[in-house]
Amino acid sequence: MSAAQLADLLVPERARDERAEDLLARVAAAPGTWSAGTADIADPNAQREFRALLVCLARKSAQEAGTDPDPYGGPLAFVRQAPAGFVRLVGTFENTTGFARLSFDAPQPCAFAPPPRGGSPIVDALQPAVVDYWIDDTGFALASDLARLDRVRAAGAAESAVLYCNRIVEAMARRTVGPTARTGPPSLAALITDLEKYHHLPRPLKSLLHLLRSLGNDARHAVQPVTAAEVDVAFAVLLRWLQWVFCESAYGPQLPALNRPNRPTDGLLPRGLARLVEDAAATGDEVLARLTSGRADGGALLTPLIAAAAGEALIGRKQLEQARTVLEAGLKRFPRDRRLRQLMGLYWSRRGGDEKSAEHLHRARAELEPLLPQGGALATDEETFGILGGVYKRLSDLDPLSARDWLWQSQRTYRAGWEQSRRANEYLGINAATLGLLLGEDVRALAEPIRDGLAAVEERLRAAGHGPRPLTYWDQVTWAEAELLLRNWTAAAELYRDAFARFAAQQGNIAIAVDQARRVLDHIGESARAAEVMGR
Repeated sequence: MSAAQLADLLVPERARDERAEDLLARVAAAPGTWSAGTADIADPNAQREFRALLVCLARKSAQEAGTDPDPYGGPLAFVRQAPAGFVRLVGTFENTTGFARLSFDAPQPCAFAPPPRGGSPIVDALQPAVVDYWIDDTGFALASDLARLDRVRAAGAAESAVLYCNRIVEAMARRTVGPTARTGPPSLAALITDLEKYHHLPRPLKSLLHLLRSLGNDARHAVQPVTAAEVDVAFAVLLRWLQWVFCESAYGPQLPALNRPNRPTDGLLPRGLARLVEDAAATGDEVLARLTSGRADGGALLTPLIAAAAGEALIGRKQLEQARTVLEAGLKRFPRDRRLRQLMGLYWSRRGGDEKSAEHLHRARAELEPLLPQGGALATDEETFGILGGVYKRLSDLDPLSARDWLWQSQRTYRAGWEQSRRANEYLGINAATLGLLLGEDVRALAEPIRDGLAAVEERLRAAGHGPRPLTYWDQVTWAEAELLLRNWTAAAELYRDAFARFAAQQGNIAIAVDQARRVLDHIGESARAAEVMGR
C-alpha cells in the first residue's frame, strides 16, 4: 500500500468503519506482508486518526471472534473477500503512548466465508430442529457451540476449532449413550465404542470419530501443530456426525435433511473434501486410486488423517498390500504421525498372524513399541496396547523357547491398556486376566471388575428398554470368560450357551471363544467341564 493510499484512509471526512473495511480489502488483495505506524506518518492529525483506526480494527476483530476488544494492542484476525476468493488476515497492533503500529502477515487462502455479523454460516444453514438441540442437565446448547466454532475457524485458531469439534461430539455422544456409560465420566473413546455396540454407529463414522478424538488429543496436549487442512477435516467429521445423529440414527429425530432448503453446507469446506473424507473411511478406494494414478495425489495427502482413514478401511477389508501402499505414502509425507505408525504396526501384525511369521511380528513391534509412553510422556492410545499385546501373544506361539517371556510381556501390555482406559475396555481387561491365569497369577482383581462392569451395563440397558439380553456377542462371552476365571461354572454356562444360541451365525467367533475357554479349563485342570460349561 502506497503512502498516498494510507493517507486516504486517514481522512476524517470518511466514516471510520468504511475506512477500516477499505484497509482490510487492500491488505487482502496484496500478495505480501504489510505494516505501518505513526513513525511513517508526519501529520499529527493523521497520527490521531491512525490510532482511532486501530481501535476500530480491534473492535471489529473482537466482534468477529466473539471476544472483548483491547484498544491498546494485541492480535487481529479477519476473513475477507480477495480477487481469487476468501483469505484469512492475521495481524498485530500496538497502540500505546508515543507509539502505534499495525502489521499484517501475507493473506492465506480460506475455504469459507466469515460469519456475517450477528449470524453464523453453519447455524444459518441447519434445520431449526438441529440448532435447537439442548441438554438440560449440562446447559449444552448446540447453536452456541457451532457459532463459536465458526468464529474460531474464521480467526484461524486451529487448535480451538478442533477442540470445539471434539467438545460438540463428546457432549452429544454422552447424551446419546446414556445408560451404557460406565461409572464416572466416560472417555470419548469409550463413548464411541458404546455407540458402535449399542446404537448402530456405522463403522466408517466410528473410524472418523476416533481420528477426530486423536486430533483433539494432539491439540489439547500440543503433541504436534494443527494445520488448517486438519481443521477442515475435523469440521467435515462433525458435519457427518450431525447427519447421523439427526437424520440416520434410530435413536434420533430422523429428520429428512440436516440443512434448511437451499442452504447447503458445501461452501463451508474445500470442494470435494467431505466426499473424499467419507470415502476414505468407508473403503479407501478413492484415496488409493489417487495415490497410484501416477499424477499428483489429488488431496489424498492433504493431511495424515485422510491416509489413516483409508489405510484403516483397507486393512478392515483385508486388502493388506493396498493398505500398505497408502500407509507408506502417508508416512513418507508425515513420518512422525502416530496414527499412521500405529496402522503400519497393525499391518505387520495382521501379516504376521496370517503368515505365522515372527519376522513380520517383530516389524510390528518396531513400529508400535516407540508409541508406548516413556517416562513422563503422554498416554498411548488404547488401540496401540491392544495391537501390541496381540503381537506378543502370537510371538509366544511362534517362539517356544521364549514363550513365557512373550506371554508375560503380552499380559503386562494388555493390563496397562486396561488401566489407561479407566477399566472400561473389557477386551484389554479380559486378555490381561486370562494371560495372568496362564502365568500362574491370582486374577480375581482383574476378572471381578470386568464381570461387575458388564453386569451393570446389562442392567442399565434393560432399564432403557433394550430387551432381556441386550449385550453384544463379544461383551457377553467376555463376561462368561470372567465367570470362568472366577470358577463360577453355572454363571459361565448360562452366558456362553445363551450367546452361542443368539449369535449362532457367528461360527468363527464362537470357535474363538470355545478355544479360549478350553485353554483356561485345561490350565486349571477342569477339562471335563467343557461340555457342562459350553454345551460342546
